[in-house]
Amino acid sequence: MNFEIKKEKNLLTKIILLSISIGSFMNFNVLEAKNVDDFRTDEYKAMGENVLDAINTAGAYAQGYTGKGVILGICDFPINFNNLEFREKNNSGMLNEANNGIYNWQILSHGTAVAGVVAANKNNQGMHGVAFDANIQGVTNADEYENDGLDFLIRENFWEEFLDRQDIKIINNSWGADNYLSNVNNREEYEKFFYDYISAYSAYNQIKKIVNKDKLLIFSAGNDGHTMPSVENVLPIWDNSLSNNIINVTASNASFFQKENDIFKVTSGALAMFSDLAQYAEDRTLTAPGVFMNTTYSNGGYIKDSGTSLAAPLVTGVGGLVQEAFPYLGGKQIGDILLSTANNQIVNTDGFFMTWQIGYNFINIFYTNDEYGKKAQEKSIEDLAEFYYEHNTNLINVMGVKSKDEFLSLVKEYDNVGAVKEFVDTPMEALFGQGMVDAEKAVKGLGVINVRRLTSEDISNDYTVAGKKEKQALYKVDTQGYNSIWSNDIKEIRAGYIAENPLGENNKDFNGKDNDIKDLHDRYIYYKENWIDRPLYDKYVVERYIEDFNNNIQNSGLLGLHAGLIKDGEGILNLTGNNTYQGSSIVKDGTLQIDGSIKGDAYSIDKGILTGKGLIEGDVYNNSKISAGSYGSIDTLKIKGNLSGDGEILVNTDGEKFNVISVGNIADISNMNVKAGQKAAPNITNKFIDANNLILVTGLNQEQEFSGLLNAKIELSGNEGILTTIANNNTKVYDETFKAINSMYSSLNSNQQSKMYDLYALDTNQATTALKEITGGFHMNMAHDIIKNRDVVTAVEKQTNLDRADSLWILNTKHWQNVDDINAQGYSLTIGKDFTNNDKNYNGILFSYSENSLGDNLNSGEYDNYSLGLYAGTKNRANTLTGYLSYGVQNNNVTRNIPMLDKVAKSDYDSNVLGLGMKYAYDLDYGKEHQWHIAPYGKIDMAHYKQNDFQESNADLYNQKINDYSDNYLAGEVGVEFNRKEESGNYGIKLGYKRLVSGANQDMKVTFVQDKTNTGYTINGVEESKDHLVLAGYIDKQLSDKWSVAGQIEQDWSSNSNELSTSINFNYQF
Repeated sequence: MNFEIKKEKNLLTKIILLSISIGSFMNFNVLEAKNVDDFRTDEYKAMGENVLDAINTAGAYAQGYTGKGVILGICDFPINFNNLEFREKNNSGMLNEANNGIYNWQILSHGTAVAGVVAANKNNQGMHGVAFDANIQGVTNADEYENDGLDFLIRENFWEEFLDRQDIKIINNSWGADNYLSNVNNREEYEKFFYDYISAYSAYNQIKKIVNKDKLLIFSAGNDGHTMPSVENVLPIWDNSLSNNIINVTASNASFFQKENDIFKVTSGALAMFSDLAQYAEDRTLTAPGVFMNTTYSNGGYIKDSGTSLAAPLVTGVGGLVQEAFPYLGGKQIGDILLSTANNQIVNTDGFFMTWQIGYNFINIFYTNDEYGKKAQEKSIEDLAEFYYEHNTNLINVMGVKSKDEFLSLVKEYDNVGAVKEFVDTPMEALFGQGMVDAEKAVKGLGVINVRRLTSEDISNDYTVAGKKEKQALYKVDTQGYNSIWSNDIKEIRAGYIAENPLGENNKDFNGKDNDIKDLHDRYIYYKENWIDRPLYDKYVVERYIEDFNNNIQNSGLLGLHAGLIKDGEGILNLTGNNTYQGSSIVKDGTLQIDGSIKGDAYSIDKGILTGKGLIEGDVYNNSKISAGSYGSIDTLKIKGNLSGDGEILVNTDGEKFNVISVGNIADISNMNVKAGQKAAPNITNKFIDANNLILVTGLNQEQEFSGLLNAKIELSGNEGILTTIANNNTKVYDETFKAINSMYSSLNSNQQSKMYDLYALDTNQATTALKEITGGFHMNMAHDIIKNRDVVTAVEKQTNLDRADSLWILNTKHWQNVDDINAQGYSLTIGKDFTNNDKNYNGILFSYSENSLGDNLNSGEYDNYSLGLYAGTKNRANTLTGYLSYGVQNNNVTRNIPMLDKVAKSDYDSNVLGLGMKYAYDLDYGKEHQWHIAPYGKIDMAHYKQNDFQESNADLYNQKINDYSDNYLAGEVGVEFNRKEESGNYGIKLGYKRLVSGANQDMKVTFVQDKTNTGYTINGVEESKDHLVLAGYIDKQLSDKWSVAGQIEQDWSSNSNELSTSINFNYQF
């Protein structure tokens, strides 16, 4: 659609749809896609003849890109998401509404048609959109649509809903004001044109705001057949800051685009006769099919339309595929990829194109700037018109001309009044901009570093071009932790003037080294011959455009600079193409991997790693890290020039060889450290570098630290650097574990040894952590908790607070404990039966079940405990004695994490505890009623813990084999109890000191399951402080003659532990 700007109080704007309705409705079928050709289903083809093939979408789908996880914005008429093609989209909808949400869908069809081209579902029926798995968020461009949608009131903030949506990076705009610069011929008119537009219409301010959020605006060019697009697309010539975030889209006829060896062989009908073109926007224009396309209809089903309104959403859809492939890119850089990967290899063997400039009653004939164009110029206008009609009958008929005679008569009438305008030496970019959008190439990453799309802020003189420090324009890429591949052959386009010689007399090899600026030369010739040297009405605008363009280039400082690339952010960016940009390739953070080739110099700086298995034709300056190989593979990185710097060389191994850096000239690594990369192993001797002239580090043949667990010796052999690795524990800790690791390594076969390469490659800090994780000790922490026999000890202790009688009791206990960084908790349920033969003595039996869990920041364990206990004691006397004997069994599960090696060890094993204990207390106030009783006490708890042998699983080589283990526990406690007995119950407190005589920590020898040498190493559990302070309180309430209830709370402190337990007890007396 487009609309004219009229300066009225309410800004009532007339709308002209940029689609020509054909009105046919269709149904289609689809096949399950399995490969590239299988994507070309009936549903795929249903959008129109050659439409999706012309933009190469099947190639993108075959690489796995369908728009998954992407949300695309559309600003248009409201979209009817009830159409079957949108129903499966769970994150699509309108972000606002017009007409109070009441729409005549038979009339307001434009937004739905656009949305279908972008992302209609792939659902075995109808057609599907370009990014068929993407979601759509729509906003209306008006608050009210009147006169059946032909008139509407412009919405002041029609992109407001998108401003803060970081997930929406691309916005389709298939509309535009019906204002063109073709009727402007002086400075006053030129400035008035933009001032009137800006004052009458909010789009300019909205574009400024949305561009500042780095959104990419895709605009349709317009359907009036002008040499230029409508005003929104030419705003950047007024405000250059907008130029990198707006893409103009012209319409092509896909049925006339036939590809041979990646070259489009087209005819005169390839350019849609109605399409506005690329004048003043050549660097940011794309073309896409826009003729006879089937898409979704707002009232259900499908409709056939034509227009740049349908060409633009094809580009938007491809942008969605790019966003899926490279989620770290913003709107501007998505635009860079779309423009730089478009197919501009277009050859028209007819030698001419035509457009019908309806609004101004012109027919435009464009003769191409090649031999075909020269031949076409030799023909008469009548002959060209007849030829054109015969090859474009259907479209001309749709545009209202129903016969050849009518068309020829119309052309003759136009010609007689000078309304047939002929343009000579027309470059393809004047019509198609940067070319036909190409989805397959776009999802392979950047195709060109276009310096014209950079700014003065991108200029650097810190790096070299062909070995010499000079200014260059650096394209910045922040991968933000993502790994991705750019597989296109990345070229460069320099910034130059629109002039016959854009970079002066010394840069005129337009078919050779200066081919990247040939478009500026061709553009100048086109403008000069058709405007500057001819009295066309808009000559002023052309001259102003060239002047402003050239001034912007001059002021930017980008003139003639070569392009380079600087990679920032974590993640791997792999360049697999043959990249010919002349500037440097710099990695500042993460990894820049050269698996293809780069023409210029390369740098590693800051935290960056330069790696790959390809070719660097220039010099390399390694001031951070460099390594040969692809994703850690054992390969050769070739450097045609020199290697120097003060960074690190990272070396990987496959157990026999090292990856190799091969330098064609001088390699001075005297200031570099040689370190392990991702894979390392002991006892390997081989080449790691060669050069025409190799300068090695000082101290040859002396051991130096290579990794946390390896040393290395470096020798010079001819022009090769020879590296030998030797096992050495540079961590200075966990020597037993280190020896066991090396013993196991020596006992393994080569395939098993390779699983340990990542361990040997860790640096000292990482290796220290890994050894700690491998050693473990959490099984001993489990034993430390179990050996305390907590369930029985707690049950017997709590029961002494009760008046013992023939009774049945139930005790529920919950405890929480931490010892250093070990946190534990558990719940127990104990059932007991007291027996009394006289009023002085009692005995009983108990059964306890508990569920317990332990954990630290890495490991976790659980065990279920089942205990049976016998107990006996005295009562109703000043001095009381209580004792118990118990036996418990445990089922234990431990998960031991080794995150440094991405391993998790699991074990399931049994253990048991034999417990014995007694307590003596003396009541100093025995026999006195209704007062506090003070009773000093002493107690002792003993336990013998034993666990069965078992083996861990799931951690591969790092599974531990643990033999039978046993340990003893002894704790003594002395203190004072304060008790008071009332008729309704008892209550009291105690304060005690506890000493752990034995069992405060556990340790044992273990081995690796696959270590044939059975070299053991010690694992240790937590060491709990031996001195404890205990504070407890209880209350016992007599509910009836038979029932009583009691509650207890106890706190146990030591210098590195803290345990809280609570319990509730129900007692029934027979």
